Amino acid sequence: MERIRARLEKGDSIRYISHLDYVRAIDRAVRRAGIPIAYSEGFHPHARIAFGPALAVGIASVAEFADFELADCLGAGEFTSRMNSVLPAGLSILESRSIPTDWKPLSVAIVAASYRLVIAAPDIEGDAEWRGERGAGRPGSGPGSGARALERLERAVREVLEARSLIVRRSKERYPGGGATGERVEERDVDIRPSLLGLRLARGSGYAGYAATAAGCCVGLDALVRLGGGAGSVATARPDEILSVLAMHGGIARGMELASITRTGLYVSRDGRLLSPMEFEGDMSSPQGTY
Repeated sequence: MERIRARLEKGDSIRYISHLDYVRAIDRAVRRAGIPIAYSEGFHPHARIAFGPALAVGIASVAEFADFELADCLGAGEFTSRMNSVLPAGLSILESRSIPTDWKPLSVAIVAASYRLVIAAPDIEGDAEWRGERGAGRPGSGPGSGARALERLERAVREVLEARSLIVRRSKERYPGGGATGERVEERDVDIRPSLLGLRLARGSGYAGYAATAAGCCVGLDALVRLGGGAGSVATARPDEILSVLAMHGGIARGMELASITRTGLYVSRDGRLLSPMEFEGDMSSPQGTY
């Protein structure tokens, strides 16, 4: 018996597949790779694979986690090699390791997630409120509207983090008679501030300040959120809602829009610190997800 935990990448090319299709792709790959997976008992046995929190459609990820319970020992290296040889394009195992069998399941242990939001601003100098020197923020230009936009966004980030509450409106749909068409029956206001643990401008991977691209300007934002679950828990802040509250605080100019979202991390909590689910109890030399 062996239990292997893997961190997977769900690339941009498959960000629109559902969580169910993602699970099916993993299950098929396990069979094709000849992994000695353990199965549940009963009339309808299923592979013992446990997944982390589901990823919303349209979001890419470099931090999808899954636990594989094997009937025989295989080793993390061999497991990764076999799986990556059969996984479909856009899906791959980035790392894996054997873990103790008494570790909590991912669905219980994971308490937080981090995201990279990329905001595109191809026409920012057209906004009078943000306008600076004409052409600023474009490749080869001097300081101007791009720098001013960055300052405005930084100010909005500070105001959001200083706010005591961040109210957003959510809609709840019901599917009457089991039909496929939802009927909007309820709108409610929720406070996402308790879930927002951190928010900052990205300072790496080409987003050191305001980055210019051939298509225009873009800026990266890193967000860390607490995951809610169960009655009485906090409302988990969604990436699009974070952008919405930034707009409420004047951080998003006309013409700026969300270009992409990538989940960059999932975290467990040990001794008050956020750590990768890949780390053992004795691997806590450096904290993760610090904002």
